[in-house]
Amino acid sequence: MTAAELVDQLADPHRYTGAYRQLIGLGADAAGPARDGLAHESPRVRMLCCKVLDHVMDSGSIPALVAALADPAQDVRMQAVHALACDRCKSGDVRPVASQVLPAAIRLLREDANAGAGHGGRTRRGLGAYPPGRGGRPVVGRSQ
Repeated sequence: MTAAELVDQLADPHRYTGAYRQLIGLGADAAGPARDGLAHESPRVRMLCCKVLDHVMDSGSIPALVAALADPAQDVRMQAVHALACDRCKSGDVRPVASQVLPAAIRLLREDANAGAGHGGRTRRGLGAYPPGRGGRPVVGRSQ
């Protein structure tokens, strides 16, 4: 099964777990199809594609994840924040730098009524966890 077919299976409530695991197992070969999946009609697929990109991030994934910060679905936006901020999940050497991520993320905090409280509080926490070595904390502090 191709990576693109696995991305389509992410929409199936009975197959998405296996498809997600297989995509992660493909490593870098899953990045392109997962980026394409960020435009899928299903919010579940878009959210899971953010999760895949969190693990198989390449340089082309960073602008796609930054764009996902404006997704209409809150779960997609929150997973995009995680994918951009979390170093623990990454298997490669590609990491976004603050200048690539923080302007859009701060805009999300300012404009999204759900970003700073409750379930959406993950945005603020995710940005607060942005590694200081990449310039996250001082910039986030000014936005709060």
